[in-house]
Amino acid sequence: MKKCLTSFQPHKGLKQQQGATLFTALTFLFLMTIVTVSASRISIQDTFIAKNTQQKQLLFQQTENDLTHLATPVELYSPLVGEGGASFDGLTGTYKLPEDQHKAGTEQFITDLSTNYECGPKFGAVSIGPGTIYCSLYDFRVNSRAQNTGVRDRHNRGAGKEKPNPAKHSYLNQ
Repeated sequence: MKKCLTSFQPHKGLKQQQGATLFTALTFLFLMTIVTVSASRISIQDTFIAKNTQQKQLLFQQTENDLTHLATPVELYSPLVGEGGASFDGLTGTYKLPEDQHKAGTEQFITDLSTNYECGPKFGAVSIGPGTIYCSLYDFRVNSRAQNTGVRDRHNRGAGKEKPNPAKHSYLNQ
């Protein structure tokens, strides 16, 4: 006699385990979703950090270039002799250059430190022009900020320059 396979009866323990595989699969899927979302958030944050670092480097280079340009004798001459529309603060001895002379978001200042020293080849500093005896010490400052970001930068440079003589429209003190 052949036994019929249709009379198979499941094990009693299998009925209690129904849905355990589904629960395990959903838990695993939920954990993978959390890991994926966290990884994408970290990736986005790293992109923002890299962009901010790039903006800081660009602003740093721009500010250094502006400061180097500001510290040239040609740029020093105009504000100190009253040309170019620079405003003067008598308390601090600071000239603020008008914003139309430089890039938006950048402030440029020249401060006369009221310190004179002898300059010439024998003192290790060379002034501009023959027969010049004294140079003045100036502080050049550039404050920059990038548009639509929070990136800011400030650079200072001290330099000894011959004080311009507005009567002669030159750098000669005589």
